[in-house]
Amino acid sequence: MRSPLILLEAPTLVQQIQPHRYVNQSTVFLTGRTIRINILSTSQVVAAIADIELPANQWPQLIQTLLDNVTSSDNSLLRQASLVCIGFICETTNPEILKNQANDILTAVVQGARKEEENQEVRLAAVRALYNSLEFIRENFESEVGAELLEDFYF
Repeated sequence: MRSPLILLEAPTLVQQIQPHRYVNQSTVFLTGRTIRINILSTSQVVAAIADIELPANQWPQLIQTLLDNVTSSDNSLLRQASLVCIGFICETTNPEILKNQANDILTAVVQGARKEEENQEVRLAAVRALYNSLEFIRENFESEVGAELLEDFYF
């Protein structure tokens, strides 16, 4: 039989360990290190966790981490996986939750889709992410700066 003291300390211990933080960080880490076939699976896992945790502000660094992966990484597989994650997150998450990051998301997606990107799979993932983000970046299309950015992307 367990001591009542141990049971009373268990919630504190769980809070200190924060197992969901470990799962979140590990999943994002694995997303860029898996073979191409697993990118979709791990990205869907990240998006499913994000759909639960972003509204509760439980994973505030997720979007910035993915954006940094797209804009700063030399690893094309990591860029592709991060763009796929962004696409799934944009597709499933309430647009109001992502509204404040819409400009940064659009910038990263456009960067991934630019013609200077040599990896075609990264470019395809960026175009799909752009498609999935259309609902909440609508304001960017309506602004002059956003329109110019998209014109530069397409032309």
